[in-house]
Amino acid sequence: MLRWFRTGEVDTLADAVVRELTQRVPLNSLRKEASRASKRFSRMTEVISDQVRAFGREKRPNIYQRARLGNRVKWTLRMRAIRTPLSTPSSPSL
Repeated sequence: MLRWFRTGEVDTLADAVVRELTQRVPLNSLRKEASRASKRFSRMTEVISDQVRAFGREKRPNIYQRARLGNRVKWTLRMRAIRTPLSTPSSPSL
């Protein structure tokens, strides 16, 4: 039962996702390159989604851990004032 609430690996993955997002698309470049940003987001979300899917196949996270992953990524991005498709309220990709 206590294994349900172990979120160390999920938190590590969430931090890696946010780190990769902020490295690939710095906030300043979003404001300057609004027209090309959508192409960058589509490629970037595919790469990140692949990482999350691989994690899901390997670790088999439960519903609490999945929710924690999505919330941690979403709120970390919002706190850094980065609006991406992953920080919107409906982010089924995570």
